[in-house]
Amino acid sequence: MKIKKFWKFTFVCESKSNRSGFKHECTMFDENNRELGFSKIQYYNRTRERFAFEKVIDDCIRDFRK
Repeated sequence: MKIKKFWKFTFVCESKSNRSGFKHECTMFDENNRELGFSKIQYYNRTRERFAFEKVIDDCIRDFRK
């Protein structure tokens, strides 16, 4: 589990293995620990990201903005 803090938000990210590859899950919290968003992405092979959990954090922010 990785915890990343950006501005007033905290992202709790996890990587989990499964039989067809792996997945990243991310939950977004505010400064009062209220859950604001969630996203998960299934990967079937290794991917390139600028930093770990980049895509799942981006999707979590998009979910929050809707």
